[in-house]
Amino acid sequence: MASNLTSDSGTWCCDICNYTSSRRSNFERHEKSTAHKHLLQFNECELQECEQSNEIENEEIDSCSDFYQTEKEHSADQNTEYLKCTGINQSNKTSSEENNELPNSELPTNDTCAWYPFSSQVDFYLYVLVNSTTHPVSDAVVKFVIFMMKQCGVEGIPPFHSIKRKTFGTFDWNDFLLQGSDADETPMWSIHPSAIAKLAVAHPDVSKSLIRYPKISAKEECCHPAFADKWMNDLEFFSATIGDTIFYKGQLCKFVEDGNHQIGRIETFIENVQDQIPQAVISTVERLSKKPPECPSEKAFLVTGNKKNISIRDLRHRQLKNDESFYQKENSIDRLTGPISLQDFTLHSKNEKPIVTMPVNIFLDDTSTTKSKRWLPLHCIQMQLSGIPLEERHKEKSIHFLAASEKVDLLKLAELVVDDIKVSQRDGCLSYDASQQRECLIKCPLDVIVADYNVLSLCCNHLGASAEKYCPRCHASSASFNVLSRQRTPEETRRTISRLHLRSKEVDKAKLRKETGVKEHINCLWDVLDPHRDIPVGMLHLLPLGLTKHLITFLVNQMDKTQLARMSCHLETVLPSKGPDFFRYIESRQGKDFKSYLQVAPFNLLFGGANATAIRLVCCLAQIQWQFYQQKIDTKLLNELQDNIRRYQELIATHKPEFAKKAKTHLLLHAISDIERHGPPSFYDEESFEKNHGRIRDQIFLQNQKARSRDTAVKYAQHILCSHVITGGFFKDNKTWRQASQTIIHAGSEPVVKSFLGYHNESVRKVGEISKFHRHPNGHVKTFTARSDEPLAAVLHNTCSSTYSKGCCITSQSQDSINSGEWVKYTNSNGESSYGIFVEGITVEDHGKQSIACIQKGRNLNQNHSSLGCPLYKLECTYDFVPSSNVTSPSAFVHDCCGGQCRVTHKVTKNRIEQQNVTKTKLTLLHNENHNIYLFNHFHL
Repeated sequence: MASNLTSDSGTWCCDICNYTSSRRSNFERHEKSTAHKHLLQFNECELQECEQSNEIENEEIDSCSDFYQTEKEHSADQNTEYLKCTGINQSNKTSSEENNELPNSELPTNDTCAWYPFSSQVDFYLYVLVNSTTHPVSDAVVKFVIFMMKQCGVEGIPPFHSIKRKTFGTFDWNDFLLQGSDADETPMWSIHPSAIAKLAVAHPDVSKSLIRYPKISAKEECCHPAFADKWMNDLEFFSATIGDTIFYKGQLCKFVEDGNHQIGRIETFIENVQDQIPQAVISTVERLSKKPPECPSEKAFLVTGNKKNISIRDLRHRQLKNDESFYQKENSIDRLTGPISLQDFTLHSKNEKPIVTMPVNIFLDDTSTTKSKRWLPLHCIQMQLSGIPLEERHKEKSIHFLAASEKVDLLKLAELVVDDIKVSQRDGCLSYDASQQRECLIKCPLDVIVADYNVLSLCCNHLGASAEKYCPRCHASSASFNVLSRQRTPEETRRTISRLHLRSKEVDKAKLRKETGVKEHINCLWDVLDPHRDIPVGMLHLLPLGLTKHLITFLVNQMDKTQLARMSCHLETVLPSKGPDFFRYIESRQGKDFKSYLQVAPFNLLFGGANATAIRLVCCLAQIQWQFYQQKIDTKLLNELQDNIRRYQELIATHKPEFAKKAKTHLLLHAISDIERHGPPSFYDEESFEKNHGRIRDQIFLQNQKARSRDTAVKYAQHILCSHVITGGFFKDNKTWRQASQTIIHAGSEPVVKSFLGYHNESVRKVGEISKFHRHPNGHVKTFTARSDEPLAAVLHNTCSSTYSKGCCITSQSQDSINSGEWVKYTNSNGESSYGIFVEGITVEDHGKQSIACIQKGRNLNQNHSSLGCPLYKLECTYDFVPSSNVTSPSAFVHDCCGGQCRVTHKVTKNRIEQQNVTKTKLTLLHNENHNIYLFNHFHL
């Protein structure tokens, strides 16, 4: 029966759908629903098949009834599950509901199951199927897959509820969730940042690559935030470990220097790049010859301000004695303070576990880049570990979703994240250090907030671009856009907010807001960082979507149709991916489009006939972009960047004064202080965060749209736990930290599984490998015989074979695929770095494969272009045959179309449209083949 009436309770129940209602009309409406009919149809089909064979009947009925029984028992209202994870009282549940909750089965051990911690291979793959964020699958699809597998006789299929609610020891995705509400009691959900950090340090790959301390180097260059001022001066690092010995901040220690035994107090820890061993920054301790008044001990010591960097392998613990007192001097006052409490020396060593500091970056934004805010506004918060190296920093696995909501304010949503950061800073969070193979405490200070100008203003309690003093960082206005004015401080901003609250009239408040640029609203960020200094200028919104878009749009609007047609044809030869429609829809272009175009804009505008002022402005801005994107910034490069910024603003003040009203023109000046405080801008770039917006939106459209914040947070919490376990992360099971079995780790590293979970398959190709060979119609590789008059014959003279095969693609040392006709940097036979055009790759079968690269040589003319300053090269008619492994990387060269007077004409071309070859007549740029002069593009990233 599909339904029955429970007389004692007076409710109508549907056994198949687990639907209950006290009203008959609602129950009849349920019986007519599509979901009920589908399940009823499945049930009827199953019963018909069961009648065919008694043997099959018993097996099929058991399987089918088990399926529907588990659905009935465990598909109850999901709100109960979410209330459980937030600690809300659930004592009102009925006894029948308590009986329906099945306890989680114990995890199998490594000795009993090759698929530990999963029960079977089917359990593992179904778990992966459910927990992808890039290829999300609805619950209905998963249930139907389980149904099909049971119909096909697959054994070991877990029930659906166990897949959705799977936990691994003490790691439960429910514990990763955090619920809060705003002043109107609107609920919102987030993932604990400390939970993500806990998983990261417990993963071998992340733990080994994690940068844990500020770094110092003999070279005056900054290649990571660990080299910058904030890590060095503002963040706290609490412990360092060597062997089984742990040193803590605040402890007394002893060491020997120049034969003298000394004692000191540990202030912090750093790491020398050359030694690769942590060093303790020690404040030396000296005994006072005269005891201070009221000193309770026989001996008095002074903790001086003299700092020394001592390797932790040269340190020893120094025990505190009862007859000793320690004092220190106040800053700029020659007066002793103390004695220092003995508890201050052991404050961080009470837990007897290493303390790992894991600074985090938080990204605040909305996901309305391609969707209207009016229809689906959604504030989003993402996270990134600040200590991971650059090569891992912008990968999908390093960008973590935290929270999203369209119902509450962005800063209110951020309050959930900030509260968790404050708790982790105060109490720490227990985890497992996979590289040290021991338990540890982690603390997660907030390093930087990554945001655009609007969110920067919001976080700084700033009015925005409408204020007279439009800079959220200083008191600059459009009249003084090219100088750094007085720096804003949290204390000053809070005083201004208090003044605003004292104003009784809205007119007076509006006037004060416009004068000072300060806007009053509750801001949770003041307790964890200084928004005026710790929200660095983001490259994406400052350059591609800011200054570049402003300038290029302004210049394009001044061009006539003839100039734009020439520029479009030229752009199609330099950047084929942009095509002829770049200028037609320039207002709607994305940041990546302007980023690519600025690298070739000087050449394109010069060919289009732009005036000299426009060329100078674009060249200067392109040079600034190149310097911004460098991964290592030394003092010389920083000074050059500062000079280019000053020169650009002088050009703006002279030729385009209307751009002075744009706040981003002024924000360029703050980039220098941001680099000194936070490191190269490429370490806090917004691009990798922005790429996740589409994925987050896709998650929402798979939901019922009733609880976007909760359901999205749940999905990502399940995903990060899944990724952690199947890729070899540690989890605590029965007081023991374990990994998944090697079978699971191997299966999780399969390219298909990694791709399904949204992780790029990082395949390493062999350097110098030739591909895209010339083939016969049957697919066999063509072989050629070298004639004696060919240049290749001399190369093959010392080999036993004169036959070879040719390919059109080669893999460089930088792991780039280079096709025929592209410029490359390579090492010639004399060991010198040279440039040329890759013609073809040659593979010779001679005892073993020998790969040769044929390169048409380019000769440096030792002169620069008069307008662009780019070095000039001439393409020779001679060729270099070098080992294919000598090809270093692709290079950016642009044909000198102006010098060669290349022309634009109509030409019949073949295009690939809708997977078909189409012949069209279009404007095309024809290069002058007799003019072999090329410009080296020093603006290329």
